[in-house]
Parts: sequence; C-alpha cells; structure tokens
Amino acid sequence: MFCKFTDMNKQNKYLSIIGVVFIMLLLNACIKGGAYQKEHFFKNRNWQYSDVCNYTVNIKDTSCKYNLFLLLKHTYKYPYSNIWVQLLNTNPKGRTDTLRLEVPLALPTTGEWLGRRMHEIVEHKLNIGPNGNELNFTIPGVYKLQITQDMRVNPLPHVISSGLALEKVMQSKK
Repeated sequence: MFCKFTDMNKQNKYLSIIGVVFIMLLLNACIKGGAYQKEHFFKNRNWQYSDVCNYTVNIKDTSCKYNLFLLLKHTYKYPYSNIWVQLLNTNPKGRTDTLRLEVPLALPTTGEWLGRRMHEIVEHKLNIGPNGNELNFTIPGVYKLQITQDMRVNPLPHVISSGLALEKVMQSKK
C-alpha cells in the first residue's frame, strides 16, 4: 500500500510539472503577441513638466498593425477628469511628429473613473492611436517615443506612473 501511495505522489509531481510547463508556454505565447510595454514612475506621485518619459521600440515587422496604449496610474485623489499629454514620435530616419492628446479618465456626468480601481489606485490602459485606430509602422528600425504631461498645472499631483504599451493586432483568418 505504501508503494502505491509513493507512486501516486510521483505521478502528481509529474502532472504538476507538466501543468507548470504548460502554463509557462501559454504565458510566453501571450507575451509574444504583445510587442512592448514600459512604465515610468514619478517621484512623490507628482508629474513635473521636466519628467520626460522616454521609450525606445524596435519595429522589425512592418506588415503588422499595432495598437498604442497610454498606461496611467493615479490615486483616487487625482483632481481632474482628463489629462493632456504630448507624444513625440521620432522614426528611424530622424523625422519627429508631435501629437497633443486629451485623454478622458472619468465619465463627464458622474466623475466615475474609467480605469480599473484597486484600493486608492486607478489604473488606465487607453488606446491613443490616431483616432483610436491601429498604427502601421512603414519603416523598420528603432522608434523613439516621448510622453510629457501638458496640463496647466505643474507638478500634476497624484500621478503615480505613465507608460506605453504597443501590441500587435492579431489578424483574423479569412
């Protein structure tokens, strides 16, 4: 009887190992679908004009389309229902485009936060592609992206972090 119990423990261990490997492979597949994600954290939860968030993305596949997301974390004490940011995009040939964006963070009628709330923190993942659309990078190479806050207040209080996520759009099979 004792041997059978030991064999069952071995079998459970093998099944556990197989399960862990399967989960790791599944997570790896999910990560490969995404292209890039990085956050910049602000000292004392204050976003200064001088806090420039720099991101470098190497685009190899120009046949894919991408979604560009602003990642923003703030406390529930953030005093505004929106945020204005400036996005600078420098392509591999050195051409820089500047885009000023107003990003809604709360419902205008109720003030309810649009992002995910966790205790005192509100976390947003907002599509900031052109008109909420997908991006198509036409030149392979390194793109340099910068985000700065462009509100009328300096420092901008209760902002924990800002970041960018760039995700490949999965093509539907026809």
